[in-house]
Amino acid sequence: MLTKAIHLMEFLFPIFMIILGFVILLAGGDFLVKSAVSIAARLHISPAIIGLTIIAAGTSAPELVTSLIAAIKEAPDIAMGNIVGSNIFNILAILGFASLIKANRVDIDFMRVEIPMLIICTILLIGFSWDLVYERVEGVLSLVVLAVLFYISIYRSKKIKAELETSEEINILKHPVYDAFFLLLGLAALIGGAHLALENGIVLGRLFGLSERIIGITIISVGTGLPELATSIVAAYKGHNDIAVGNVIGSNLVNTMGVAGVAASFKSLELSEQLAHFDNFILLGVTLFLFFILFLSKQVITKAVGLLFVTAYTAYVTFLIYT
Repeated sequence: MLTKAIHLMEFLFPIFMIILGFVILLAGGDFLVKSAVSIAARLHISPAIIGLTIIAAGTSAPELVTSLIAAIKEAPDIAMGNIVGSNIFNILAILGFASLIKANRVDIDFMRVEIPMLIICTILLIGFSWDLVYERVEGVLSLVVLAVLFYISIYRSKKIKAELETSEEINILKHPVYDAFFLLLGLAALIGGAHLALENGIVLGRLFGLSERIIGITIISVGTGLPELATSIVAAYKGHNDIAVGNVIGSNLVNTMGVAGVAASFKSLELSEQLAHFDNFILLGVTLFLFFILFLSKQVITKAVGLLFVTAYTAYVTFLIYT
């Protein structure tokens, strides 16, 4: 009887810690969105660009830390699997859940510029990984590409003087110090909550006997993608569609070029053939699918499309586990 109770606790404790991590993540998402909207209004910058740059970089911090540690510990499949899995999770699960809460309208400029950028970066990721080695020079080049893309997005936003959202009143915090405080508090909560959920998710994965590759692409990628999930759901609920979508697109850009670039710049990543020649193409297919769906639906991710995305992600994870 005592043995059964101990075994039960082995499962219940990490589950409790994962739930606690979710709660911290949601609070962090609320703080981050509040500060981002205020910063956007104060600087007369489109909230979409804030989501694409500042929030995207902040919420991708868990991916960066996880992949860098994996590279240091000579686990390149976890490092790259985390990136690929997170990007798939971002598009299908995050945009799916966010759209189930409230339909998301994607700005036409995202269709013309940012999403094509993401498609090109994903193709670059496939090209760099094709020979099963992500070289250090390719990592440095990835970082240069990301810096150029961020510069283009910010410059274009200021040039066209994109109007702020008018769906609801834009709340500017009392002082820029409050902007910085809530921004840092939100990022800290997101990273801390993600770490809590991630570590205990890995424990659960091992208890269920999952392989290292599956843990990397599913549990770890979902764990590191939780900040994006929390931020986009809170943004969607509050009607800030530009931040919800911009956060996902920006985070995928940061993951594809930034996280992979930092990890590879530190140490060349020797990848498995399955990851380089299969999983990377699944990511490209999902990204193209997003563009195709938005083209057909006239830049609107409806609740029906959101349900389709969530179903597709569930089917993908089920396929990975059972094959």
